[in-house]
Amino acid sequence: MAVDPQLRQQLLELVYEVLPEDDATPLRARIGSEAEIAQAYAEAQTTAAVLASAARLEEPEIRWKRPDSIAPAASPRSVPSVSQKALTRPAAPLRRYWGRMTNWVVGLSAAVLLAISLGGYFFHRGHLADIAADHLRLRVVGPSQLYRGVANRYTMATTSVTGRPVSAQVELALYSPTGDQLMVHKEKTDQDGQLQVVVPADFNLPREARLQILAVHDDKQERVDTRLLVEPVRYRTHLALDRPQYRPGETVRWRSLTVSRFGASIDPALPIRFEIVDSTDMPLPGSALEGTTRHGVGCGEFLLPASLRAGRYVLVARSLDEAFPEVRSGFAVSPEERKLSDGASAATAQPAGAPPATAGHASADLAKLDIRFYPESGELVAGLENRVYFSARDGQGRPAEIRGMVVDSEDHPVAAVETVHAGMGIFSLEPRVGQRYRLSLSSPEGVKELPKLPVVTDGKVILTTGLGVFEPGRPLQFNVRSREEGIPLVAAATSHGVAVGQQALVAKAGANSVEIALDDAVAGVVRLTLYEYRSSPPVPVAERLVYRRPARRLQVRIGDPPQSPVAGGRIRLPVEVSDEEGKPAAAALGVAVDRAAGPPGAAELPSAAAYFLLAEDIDNPAALESTDFFLSDQPKAAVAIDLVLGTEASRRFLKRTSDPKDGSGTQRPALGAPTAPPAVFDNLTDLQQRYRESLESYRANRTRPQNSLTMLSLFGGLGLLLFVTMLAILNIPTGLRLWVPSLSAAVACLVIGAVLMDPERLNTLPPDAIAFASFQAAPAPPAPDVRAVAEA
Repeated sequence: MAVDPQLRQQLLELVYEVLPEDDATPLRARIGSEAEIAQAYAEAQTTAAVLASAARLEEPEIRWKRPDSIAPAASPRSVPSVSQKALTRPAAPLRRYWGRMTNWVVGLSAAVLLAISLGGYFFHRGHLADIAADHLRLRVVGPSQLYRGVANRYTMATTSVTGRPVSAQVELALYSPTGDQLMVHKEKTDQDGQLQVVVPADFNLPREARLQILAVHDDKQERVDTRLLVEPVRYRTHLALDRPQYRPGETVRWRSLTVSRFGASIDPALPIRFEIVDSTDMPLPGSALEGTTRHGVGCGEFLLPASLRAGRYVLVARSLDEAFPEVRSGFAVSPEERKLSDGASAATAQPAGAPPATAGHASADLAKLDIRFYPESGELVAGLENRVYFSARDGQGRPAEIRGMVVDSEDHPVAAVETVHAGMGIFSLEPRVGQRYRLSLSSPEGVKELPKLPVVTDGKVILTTGLGVFEPGRPLQFNVRSREEGIPLVAAATSHGVAVGQQALVAKAGANSVEIALDDAVAGVVRLTLYEYRSSPPVPVAERLVYRRPARRLQVRIGDPPQSPVAGGRIRLPVEVSDEEGKPAAAALGVAVDRAAGPPGAAELPSAAAYFLLAEDIDNPAALESTDFFLSDQPKAAVAIDLVLGTEASRRFLKRTSDPKDGSGTQRPALGAPTAPPAVFDNLTDLQQRYRESLESYRANRTRPQNSLTMLSLFGGLGLLLFVTMLAILNIPTGLRLWVPSLSAAVACLVIGAVLMDPERLNTLPPDAIAFASFQAAPAPPAPDVRAVAEA
């Protein structure tokens, strides 16, 4: 039975003999009969003894004596004043003593708690590092198929699951369909976890290959195993006539040049067929001619019948082994050599459908300007600075000079617009969502219809190259601007349908510098495409065309004939050919004599070099008003090429011409069609799941001492903070020397304890730990092997 507080009070009064006798007698009886009361009475006696001992003074006994008589009380004024100092006990030494003791206690406590917390932190961090090291990330980026005659590059990146670079041993091997090893390359990734392996261009690849990549770090390994199709060497052909117009009974002469898509190399001999067809695609009798190319060159001639009807005819070149797509070149047949509207000879005119591109030509119909806008990346993206190319043509299809402003929906000017070259120009603006932008012209005046800019989209990224012309041997350097953090992207470079380079990056908000290394053989127009790899298949989000100057070139010089030419006679012309270093070079040359040379300023058809490097990849080759100018090293030539490529409609974002034939019957092969997105293999998504499972297992299986250390760190810091607060409340000396270290230690213990309660808080994934969705283009039936067919 518990003793209530009132009874304990009575027992204490009984000990001090102040309890009334009426209450004391029954209480003594209960003490003798009840054990609980007796025990409580004993406790009261003990308490009284302790209090008596504490109150006892070690002083001589003072005997009090009652005075014989009581003197009258003195008045208050007669009482001597007592100094306050005499009534106050000196406490300074005691306070200093307790202050020193408190400092020692708090300091030692803070040091012990901090040591325990830091020890627990590094202990847990070491275990988490071991868990992360048990998971090796392997990311592989490369072409979706292999190309013969091309240096195929594959880039491997090895990191831990948390994004820390790991130097791992990597083995890349290629096998034939029968299992024979074709190639093996072993090398360690560098200190950044990067490695690039190149399958040489001269490597003899079968029609299909098996790619195996193995990455090993300590006892961890990751593997990639996939099947790749091998694209055989493909070719492209330039077909040229000696004249654009003939009369019945005249001889049509032509020349073709066939080179490989990549590197512009030539095959010793390719079977080829030439044929002339009319406007209904019916061949002219006797015009068919078959043979093989020599040094890539094919040539022929055909005598037009004297009774041939006037009209449009087309020379067709076909490959007999599907080495290159069909190529067409149109020409006109007219009974008389007539003059064109612009005064130029018909014999020197361009094919029909190709408007003359004369820079600065005065417009005849400025009221009907055709102005078109081409965002650099294909779309006008809100919230980012966009570069926008534009072109202006008059009613006759000729370049027009314009000047004005781009205004928003409230007619506020946002960008100045002015043509720079041949009716083309560029401006920059940062569009906003929901705004529509239009053009306001100050020159010329009186234009009836002014176009609006493309609709602003909510895209996430754009790419910008600045001047899109790169010097030979230099990598492609450009910027990717992003509105978001952590977007997995791959920038791919293709040249004439051949994948020539890739670069993976994780975009950060703002500008991201990107560099793609290219083989020295890559020259001419290069298509840059940016793919987002959040899902599979990847989504193309930006694209543009750039130009890379060729590293190799031939200089041809024709000297004067040693003797004056005689009508109807033969002449000999000295010809010298040198390479880019001025050294003599062997070359296969073709010479044509045109009796109807055009007047100065007449339009010039693209040469074979201009065709392969530039004209083949644009919709309107007539925009190249002077091939010599575009292929020169002049600064203005680079600006002109950039404008031509910038105003070239994106084949994915903008609608291209659906009919491959123009009015002249000329058809250009679609060699620039986009290739499959780069192949990407990334095991990070699976690794992160396994890593989280390992963390959960580690947290669940932590020992009791580990959990005790964690709790001690957390609650020890809180207790230290409360202890110092109580010292301040009790007026025990504290100060900055006590508060600063104690608060610092307490906060550190609280933070470390909270972190150790959840180990994943130590796992701060860097941007490089963003997963890429793996992608491999679906294998398609391999195309016929050109060389195999030719040899058969």
